[in-house]
Amino acid sequence: MAGCCGSSCGRKGTDLSPAFMLCSVLFSPPDDESYRAYLEDVCRSHKLLILLENYEANHSSRFSQILFDLIQDSAVLSEASVDYEKLFLDSSSQTTLYVSDLLSESGLQSSYLHDLDRLYGKYNFSIDDGSFEKIDHLAVMFEFYTSLLMRFEILAQRNEKKTAGEVLRDKFIFLNQFLAQGIKVIGESEALKKDPNFFAELFQFAQVIIADEQEQMGAMMKEYFGE
Repeated sequence: MAGCCGSSCGRKGTDLSPAFMLCSVLFSPPDDESYRAYLEDVCRSHKLLILLENYEANHSSRFSQILFDLIQDSAVLSEASVDYEKLFLDSSSQTTLYVSDLLSESGLQSSYLHDLDRLYGKYNFSIDDGSFEKIDHLAVMFEFYTSLLMRFEILAQRNEKKTAGEVLRDKFIFLNQFLAQGIKVIGESEALKKDPNFFAELFQFAQVIIADEQEQMGAMMKEYFGE
């Protein structure tokens, strides 16, 4: 399939939810067989394969091959686990996957977590399996946004425009004020730029799908609210 124009993963109106779900998996610790099984399940999506093909055509990337290797090769998964530990979990790590950790100096940490928790609560979304210390881990945030995408799609199909519009506004707020900001502040970390690794590729992929989603969101906001 020919790649699409610009930096896009998909054409206008493309469903990007498989890519957001993929990011939710890939930002989780790659440390056991359940990770591999979940990744394999997500990668069965035909929509995702098309998105990856378009992305690679525009970025000269081997992203889908890396995903295949993570699923098929235990050594690659082990290497990713070591990189994850070194980059994000070690006491000497220079970066983090918890967005609020990078906002502490600006004094915005408390309000960021409060507003995020309020938005999660509105949709009865919670993390209770003990995998993450705080609610602003990127894996959790990508999972929540995926749930909003799916919720909006169902409401739109039912022609429940008023409720769909409310979800759309919350999608807009979450995408721009939380998710895009998180990817930006963490992705600028020098630790990710020092050595080429899978997670540097992942942040680039995440930035592209967020930019695509922001473009689509702008058109949808105009359609619903004339904004």
